[in-house]
Amino acid sequence: MKLAYLCNEYPPAEHGGIGTFIQAIARGMKTLGHTVTVVGIGRHKRVYDDSGVTVVTLPTIGTRGIAWALDRWRLNRWLSERVARREIDLIEAPEFGGMLPFGNPGCPVVIRLHLSATMIRALPRGSAKWSTVRYCERKTLKQNRNWIGVTDWMLNQTITGFGIAPVTSRVIYYPAVLAPATEPTFALPDHFVLYAGEVSQRKGACILARAASTFLREYPALHLVYAGALQSGVDIYTQIMMSLRKNLLDRVHFLGRLSRENLATCMRKATLFASPSLLESCSLVTIEAMLSGLPVIVPDAGPFPEFVTHNETGYLVAPNDPASLAAAVATMMDHPELRSSLGKNAQLKVRDRFSLSRCLGATEALYNQMLAAGGRPQ
Repeated sequence: MKLAYLCNEYPPAEHGGIGTFIQAIARGMKTLGHTVTVVGIGRHKRVYDDSGVTVVTLPTIGTRGIAWALDRWRLNRWLSERVARREIDLIEAPEFGGMLPFGNPGCPVVIRLHLSATMIRALPRGSAKWSTVRYCERKTLKQNRNWIGVTDWMLNQTITGFGIAPVTSRVIYYPAVLAPATEPTFALPDHFVLYAGEVSQRKGACILARAASTFLREYPALHLVYAGALQSGVDIYTQIMMSLRKNLLDRVHFLGRLSRENLATCMRKATLFASPSLLESCSLVTIEAMLSGLPVIVPDAGPFPEFVTHNETGYLVAPNDPASLAAAVATMMDHPELRSSLGKNAQLKVRDRFSLSRCLGATEALYNQMLAAGGRPQ
């Protein structure tokens, strides 16, 4: 197959979960013998090779007020020309940003549901106002109804949130692949609760800080480590520190954005992992923590109950409840054998369910089904 993936955040550019995933699946599909191109929109035109994957960046128009439309139109034209020359058999795009609102480029298109900008805005308040991004995402989903949900929860939320049903749908979990650990250039405490991801209100960073005001006081040897970039436009650092008692401030550490290797090291050295976020499509970082053998504490909401079983592979706690979170930390700290059991069970559960080979096999099977239905070569 000749595959094209759409991605505006392909590593090593600044990226989140979508960029990490696209690089993993693009390289994986290349190892299976497929021709793979990743195309996105960025500041500068660029074409380069990444382990056999051709990565193309189309320069943004940059015209204020209409760049969103011109960039997507040019991307559609670029794809359509290559489909017509039979250089592309199938396209996969994220729903985030709605990159294909202006018609089908002429071949099967699969939309993978990571978490749309519309859903990000809607989840805290229950609905999202009209915007160009919402328009693009809805049009993209409406015109291309072959969907992959990264969790069952994400698939159902998208159907409900946009009022659109897919023609074909699958739930295919993210692949979790731990980077090799390296010796970090920063010091880590002997015992710490790890938070990983953007340090933001919507990811639950302040909820964890309020819980920490209890568990850090009860366990003097325990620290709290935030691994991730601070939320832009908000003084999240001050908000977190104001949630803590003054005598606890020296046991809260901010490491900033880490390489995957350094994050893997943090996971292997941490005592436990906590993610109070309610804004997740799957929470790949939680799955990576489980794969590393860490006991995890997450909300009993969103996608988490799909892969965390309470008191078996982790702890599910009441959402937005610092007291419940602090109590769960206390239980794990008081029972080291429980922490060990939860970590081992979690590792076994996610090792196969979230493997790269499983994701690639299920995705390849769906692609072949789409191509067979469209009469294109397999």
